[in-house]
Amino acid sequence: MKLERIYLVVNRAKPAAREAVERLEAWCRKHAVEAVPLAAACDVSRSGEAVAVALGGDGPLLRAAARVAEAEIPL
Repeated sequence: MKLERIYLVVNRAKPAAREAVERLEAWCRKHAVEAVPLAAACDVSRSGEAVAVALGGDGPLLRAAARVAEAEIPL
């Protein structure tokens, strides 16, 4: 499996979440993986090889889970 995309849901009000997403975005650039805010994604059902990452608490986790569940994208 070649990871193509990481969908991000981040509570940027939390400093640790901001730092973590900056590191993750740098990793994505280095490895040619697209980092996409989940809120900006039009259709996650045709995502190819993708995962979702939630950072910063229960809110981001619940939003991500609701959005990617039907598409069977790992969270």
